[in-house]
Amino acid sequence: MNVILSDGAKRDFNEGLQWYRKQSDQAADNFIKRTLETAQRIAADPTRYRQILPEIRILRYKKYPYSLIYRILPDVIKVYAVAHDKRRPGYWKRRLS
Repeated sequence: MNVILSDGAKRDFNEGLQWYRKQSDQAADNFIKRTLETAQRIAADPTRYRQILPEIRILRYKKYPYSLIYRILPDVIKVYAVAHDKRRPGYWKRRLS
């Protein structure tokens, strides 16, 4: 199943990427890699990961303090947030409607 990012998730990703790019190119490249790996893990088995709200699931990155917040739709998996685990908890909930 394909994984798509909402506009909000794209903004989250770009903010994180910019922050890591300021640290180092390697950190930014690894952030991209971890994002892709996490999305691939979800695509391979979307129901495997923890449900945090009705129909909403979460999967944490490996080695980065981020998680993908997603919903399984009939034809696609939609990511609502590339959420930093320690900043603005729950800000993404307004994106679900």
